Formats: sequence, structure tokens, C-alpha cells
Amino acid sequence: MAKRSTSASLSFAFFNHLWEFYSSNRGRIRQHYRELTEVSGLQ
Repeated sequence: MAKRSTSASLSFAFFNHLWEFYSSNRGRIRQHYRELTEVSGLQ
């Protein structure tokens, strides 16, 4: 059975859009992710 290429999987429109969103909002995403993990770590 042939393996699927990762680049082939990422060629779908959804993943392209998701990557574009992540790339343009990387700082905000990482900042809020840290806030969530810090709060959940206190419980």
C-alpha cells in the first residue's frame, strides 16, 4: 500500500485556509493558548 504524501494532504482548500489563518494570527493564538494553559495549570 502506498503512503500518502504530507504535501498532498495539505493541498486541500481547508488546510490551506487553516494554515493562512494560523500564519496571520500566530502571535495571538500562542498568547491565548499560554493564558489557557496557565489558568488550567492552577487547578
